[in-house]
Amino acid sequence: MLSLFKNAYKQSYNIATPPLTEANLPDQTGRVIIITGGYAGVGQELSRIIYQHNGTVYVAGRSVEKAEKSITDTKALFPGSKGKIDFLKVDLADLTTIKVAVEEFRAKESRLDVLVNNAGVMVPPVGSRSEQGHELQMGTYFPISSHVSLTMSSNLQSNLHLI
Repeated sequence: MLSLFKNAYKQSYNIATPPLTEANLPDQTGRVIIITGGYAGVGQELSRIIYQHNGTVYVAGRSVEKAEKSITDTKALFPGSKGKIDFLKVDLADLTTIKVAVEEFRAKESRLDVLVNNAGVMVPPVGSRSEQGHELQMGTYFPISSHVSLTMSSNLQSNLHLI
C-alpha cells in the first residue's frame, strides 16, 4: 500500500522537465505535419508551435470557421514564420471524408512526416452514431488511425510517424 502512495506522489509532484518544448524545438523547415483537431485545445497549441518553427502544418477537422479563425490567429501571433498552415476538411466520424481529404493532401504535398491523431469526441449524446453506424466515439477513434495511416502512407516520401 505504501508503494502505491509513493508512486502516486512521484507521478504527481516529481514531474520531470520536458526535454522538448516550444523554446528549444529545432527548426521544422521542410517537415510536413497533419494535426487532427488542430484548431482547438492541445492540437491548436501544437499547430502554433510547429508553425512558429517554420513547419508545414495541416489543421484537419470538420469546422471551416473554427479552422480559419485559428489559422488567422496563428499567423498573426507569428508573423515572422516561414512556415505554412492550411486547413484540411475531414470529419473523422465519416470514413468517406477521409479519402477525399487524403486526395486533397496528396495533390498539395509529396511527403508526410508526422500524423498527430488528436481530434476526438467528448461525451456525445447517448445513441450518437458515426455515418457508418458505429457508436460515435468508437467510430471516431478506432478505425481512423488505421484508415488514415494506410491511406496516407502509400506513395508518400519519408517515414510516417503516428502520434
